[in-house]
Amino acid sequence: MVFHEAAHIIVALILGIKIKKIGLGWKGMYTVREPGSVEKNLYASLAGPLMNLVLILCWHWYPIFGLANLCCGVVNFLPIEGSDGARILSCWRQMHNKG
Repeated sequence: MVFHEAAHIIVALILGIKIKKIGLGWKGMYTVREPGSVEKNLYASLAGPLMNLVLILCWHWYPIFGLANLCCGVVNFLPIEGSDGARILSCWRQMHNKG
């Protein structure tokens, strides 16, 4: 989860999005940031799950680590309320409804 949240933070900072808080809750680590533009919010939201999918490449050396990242990456793409997937879907819809 550290790599997942670090990806969100790094991309947000590169895009000029202010990080408000980094914490640990009952669901794990989390980051609170200003949303920025819809496009910037999309990129920052995609960063965490994409990092998990990249870390699947470690499967050969650390199968459990690779499996954990596969599960985390897939689950984080699901459009469940409060998840990265929900933010990604919301941003996608806003971008495509601009007309």
